[in-house]
This record gives sequence, structure tokens and C-alpha cells, in this order.
Amino acid sequence: MTATRSLARWVSLIGGLVLLGGCSTIGQIVEREDAARTEASLAAVGFEILPADTADRVAELDEMPHFKLVTRREGGKVIYAYADPVKCHCEYVGNEEQHAEYDRQRSEQRLAYERNEAQHLEEQMTLDTDTRAPGPALW
Repeated sequence: MTATRSLARWVSLIGGLVLLGGCSTIGQIVEREDAARTEASLAAVGFEILPADTADRVAELDEMPHFKLVTRREGGKVIYAYADPVKCHCEYVGNEEQHAEYDRQRSEQRLAYERNEAQHLEEQMTLDTDTRAPGPALW
């Protein structure tokens, strides 16, 4: 009986580790998709893509928060920067106008998504109502 319990514990432990690894992988995939969408949006509104092709640029990229849009001041101006040390090994840099356009487009996309979800929910509710059998429930 002890050997069976020991084997069951090992199987449970291995299964848990596999599930944990799977969740981690899914999280990484979602992060990469989010990063790809963010980078495409930043490029679309005119953010400049600066490759980390010198030692100074590599050091600057490494010091920045990765995959987060940050604000900094350069020469009295507000600059927005986004570091991707994985895919393009680059930094997206934009000004206040470009950042405002990026925010505007993100708001529009979020609103369109919410409208689509509401419409989908409404359609599901209509389908649920239409498929019910007439008459009282028999429970």
C-alpha cells in the first residue's frame, strides 16, 4: 500500500508540474500577442523604431522596463518609450501627439470590442429564448 501511495504522490506531483508549465506557456503566448498588438499600434501612429545596435543602446534597452510604455523627459520634451528586448531588440519612441493618437485608437478598439461582446451576448440571449419549448417547465 505504501508503494502505491508513493507512486500516486509522484504522479500527482508530475501532473501538477506539467499543468503549471502549461499555464506558464499560455501566459507567455498571451504576453507575446499583447506585445505584438502594442508594437503594431505604436508603429501605426508613428512611433520611431530604434534598434539596439550599439553598446549604449543595448544598455539603455536593458535598463528600461520591458513591454511597458513609459514616460521620460529628454531635452525638456516628454518622450514615450516602449522596450522590446525579445522580438525586435528595439525601442519604440514617440512624442505627446503620437501617444495621444495611440490612446485614442486604443479607446476606439476597446469600445468596438465591448460593443461586439454586448451584441454577441444579446444574440445568445435571443437564441436561448427562441429555443425554449412552449408551455410550462416540467420540473
